Amino acid sequence: WRPGDLWGEFAARASAVPGQTAFIVGDEQISYAGLAGAAAALAARLAGHGIGPGDEVLLLGRHSVESVIALLACFHRGAVAAPLPPMFGAQQLIALAAQSGARAMISFGGAAEHDKCEQLRGRLPVTLALPAARWSGADPGPAWSAAARVPAGADDLAVLLHSSGTTALPKGIMHSANTLRYATEQVIGRWELTPADRHLIVCEFGFVGSLVFGYLATLLSGATGVLLP
Repeated sequence: WRPGDLWGEFAARASAVPGQTAFIVGDEQISYAGLAGAAAALAARLAGHGIGPGDEVLLLGRHSVESVIALLACFHRGAVAAPLPPMFGAQQLIALAAQSGARAMISFGGAAEHDKCEQLRGRLPVTLALPAARWSGADPGPAWSAAARVPAGADDLAVLLHSSGTTALPKGIMHSANTLRYATEQVIGRWELTPADRHLIVCEFGFVGSLVFGYLATLLSGATGVLLP
């Protein structure tokens, strides 16, 4: 356990390897600098919609460059990211939104995910659909800095994961930067993952497996993640 939030951990790696490819999805890829710039820009958009530190943001979709940007934007803003797998139906999403008191939803990955997000319009203060974009070779955008973000405490609620909902409504599992960082660093150490490595991420988006074994293992080690949609 130590001070610092998950954006701070990512930013340290991004500063060390800014031009390195962070994630590959099909024929698209994005660098660490590009990822940081895009996430900071989305965080500013969330701020413009009134989403502040501690507000819960539902993230619904499939593996994509946009899924990484949405997750990091929540870390940048100090909001609580709640990744949800695409297998969840509209009624489950409506129940989860009401149960958790979420203030926003961001969808990405495809038309089906955007349609579910649209069905929650009016039930949440903010619903955003992130269309797929061409990221390869894209300009990382304006400079990003720690001064522009909202730091979170290491033990503050950072991510709300959910059970699969096989036998009842999905249940929320609360995680802080410390709990996720500890688990992820054990994975990185066990796999001896370094910035020179690439690894395939097949666990479905929204579950703890894809987060600890995939997204965070990549972002906290400086490696390159290959996301399978």
